[in-house]
Amino acid sequence: MKRQTLRWDTIGTSYYGGILLGNGLLGTNIYKEDEQTIRFDIGRTDVTDQRPHQGSGLSEPLISRPRLPIGRMTIKTLGKITGAKMSLDIYNATAEGTIYTSKGTLKFSSFVPANTNVIYISAKGTQSEKNINWEFIAEKSKSPRMNQQNAGNPAVYPENPIPQLSKIGEFEYCRQTLLNDGGYATVWTKKKTADESTMLISVGYDPNGKADEVKEATQAIQDFRKVKLPAALAAHQKWWHQFYQQSFISIPDQRMESFYWIQLYKLASATRANLPMIDLMGPWFNSKTPWPGVWWNLNTQLTYSPIFTANHLELGKSLFNTINSNLQNLINNVPEPWRKDAAAIGRISGYDLVAPLVESNKENGQFELGNLTWAMFYYYQYYAYSKDKGELKQHIYPLLKRSVNHLLYHLKKDEQGILHLPSSFSPEYKYAEDAIMRFLACAGAYSP
Repeated sequence: MKRQTLRWDTIGTSYYGGILLGNGLLGTNIYKEDEQTIRFDIGRTDVTDQRPHQGSGLSEPLISRPRLPIGRMTIKTLGKITGAKMSLDIYNATAEGTIYTSKGTLKFSSFVPANTNVIYISAKGTQSEKNINWEFIAEKSKSPRMNQQNAGNPAVYPENPIPQLSKIGEFEYCRQTLLNDGGYATVWTKKKTADESTMLISVGYDPNGKADEVKEATQAIQDFRKVKLPAALAAHQKWWHQFYQQSFISIPDQRMESFYWIQLYKLASATRANLPMIDLMGPWFNSKTPWPGVWWNLNTQLTYSPIFTANHLELGKSLFNTINSNLQNLINNVPEPWRKDAAAIGRISGYDLVAPLVESNKENGQFELGNLTWAMFYYYQYYAYSKDKGELKQHIYPLLKRSVNHLLYHLKKDEQGILHLPSSFSPEYKYAEDAIMRFLACAGAYSP
């Protein structure tokens, strides 16, 4: 696995060229912000707004329940950054690098422990860069969708309160309250020795005002420090080594082999069995994105498609648990007369899967009948590999039946008495009559 290590001969200058680390919930993305700033973006997958749903507009979940930005930890260099040598060891899920500046060098290493919600960063400098200058910068707690001119954005958008910086003993924190009385908090503490500065960061989240987000994050850091660093790192590496052993293959084409391993690394960095499903960002938030939610017309399905042949059914549980825990919302997504035996989901949702499927969306090209049926194909694949009959009877078959019933409600006979689905938009296909059947046939999920 050593040959799968990713290497950089320069430091990325944007979100899309950074080094990704994550444990399925908490993550960081490492890249250069400007000529004298290295940034460690901080993301936590379940940090979302909790505004009441308003109406059934397609983009509405991106206003009511979108992912929210947290912030970034930065290191300010004294000199201008002139170059870098960096690597991401995906076998051990650790990153390290040397940043060269006009006034010295800065070495860093970082990892996100597999079983503890902490981001660990160590840094040491030479010459004029010996004094490590850390700074946390909070981002505005606002749906990224409101940063752009998008149809459907509300004319009035009450913003969340301004974040508050404070300190308790050695712990500094940034607390962000939400309009619904919930909130999230970033907590950090640093330790400096003669030649090294270590930073520990965690994020706590309270969706409904019933918990203490600062306490949650502080406790995570304290738990991490109860174990000596070599032991914590060894436990982290053991988890990743066992993860890869479940999926081991060797391919003569080294480029394709590396691609395979990198995708597995990203999957396990983005989710775990008991954590939120993967949306369009995973633990690596980007405030400039127009995609702060879950897309059900291709992205979700293809994201989870590798888990079966890669022997990681447990990663699929994050998706299937989300589906099962929001069954009533899936039912409520169809017109009321059909809720007795049907269910569906529209194009976009938050983690609560509220995405009503209404025929009026035909006008904007977003009436998609088959999203839930396609997702259920992958849930059935879970049974095909696991042979878990309890899961099949309790969850898979009842919801699969509901998703098909929803299609049946739309069927109409032509002049020859042949049943057809109305014109609709199939996932990443086009507007067409019987579009979902054509698409699923191509995908192998349906056989006429």
